Amino acid sequence: MKDLLDDIERTNLRFSAHLNAVRFSAAGFVVLQHVRQLLFLEWHKLPDIDKNIFVKIFYLLSSFGYPSVIIFFVLSGFLVGGSVIYDIKGNTFSFHEYFIRRFIRIYIVLIPALVIGGILDFWGYSCFNQTGLYTEGRKIINWNIHEHSNIITFIQNIFNLQTITAPVYGSNGPLWSLANEFWYYVLFPLLYCACRPIFKIYDRVIITVLIAFILILLYPIVLSYMVFWILGVAIRFISKSFIRSSWLSLILVFMAMTIDSITIYDGSILARYLQDLFVAITIANYILSLMYNEKLCKFEKCKIINKLSEFSYSLYLFHFPILVFICAICSQFGNISLDMSPDKVVSYLFLVIIIVILYLYSFGFYQITEKYTSSVRRHTYKIVRKIIKNSHISKNE
Repeated sequence: MKDLLDDIERTNLRFSAHLNAVRFSAAGFVVLQHVRQLLFLEWHKLPDIDKNIFVKIFYLLSSFGYPSVIIFFVLSGFLVGGSVIYDIKGNTFSFHEYFIRRFIRIYIVLIPALVIGGILDFWGYSCFNQTGLYTEGRKIINWNIHEHSNIITFIQNIFNLQTITAPVYGSNGPLWSLANEFWYYVLFPLLYCACRPIFKIYDRVIITVLIAFILILLYPIVLSYMVFWILGVAIRFISKSFIRSSWLSLILVFMAMTIDSITIYDGSILARYLQDLFVAITIANYILSLMYNEKLCKFEKCKIINKLSEFSYSLYLFHFPILVFICAICSQFGNISLDMSPDKVVSYLFLVIIIVILYLYSFGFYQITEKYTSSVRRHTYKIVRKIIKNSHISKNE
């Protein structure tokens, strides 16, 4: 889900541009699914006469949002978890630098997203709730946004406890996956270090106790998704892909996403989990096929994709509250139905306009938040190193 550009650069792999393309595409599918789900009639409510081939393809592609989140987990594990192993093996791993790196990456966007989202939700509830979007919910919004907009929920979301001890804050449903990633970032280096004999017994005992607490906190749902994240880490230890052709591997990814999107599970958690695992395995294989493909197309020259991928994290965290806000205004004053028919050209025109607005809005906040991640890290490193240096001097005195 996040902008992992710095981690991509650290891999020093020629396929970094392809990973950017995967990240950009996954973020786009998430946005497309959310817009379609809020604006258009649900598939089972469509008249059979409207279910032509074009509409079927549109509904299929706009259902790729959820499997795209699984892709984010695998990609994150490959880049972040892989860099942890690389640094530990090279004796360059530093807990304080690692957590500074990850926390700044998360919070430089998360805090503004929560604040701005909260403002939009309050404004929408106060002025544009004639259709009950902020209180009664609708379609994918199956919760009371207003009830979830209190200060206690806000604080728990700051600590990434949404879906663990609290609901998501306000309307920002996509925050669920960020909580997963945050705790994977915390848990994985602890797990790896606890198994390494290079650490002192005392340190390993403390780490083990901390791990046990986190495991209890995350069990079972959040912890189950970590398998996909660990699968991304495992890519670092595999020397070749199961399917060497990158194009064939990509086709297999789309097949897995298609099955995951159209299958009706009737409440079977295991069946859904196995299908998610299939998506994770196929994207892992695709990454492997890119790693060992000597004839990759030169994506690195495609500056548009690389630029768009840079603010995928901002897009993910900022887009949903403003989408809900726009829908509330349009349904109240614009006489625009939130059950638009897919057989009208004007419906697709409106969808494109909304998506463009979401991208521009998120890019605007990227310019004042996410864009400065590296510089904020550098300044934070300097401050922390200075504090550590001064503490050592004080001890020696």
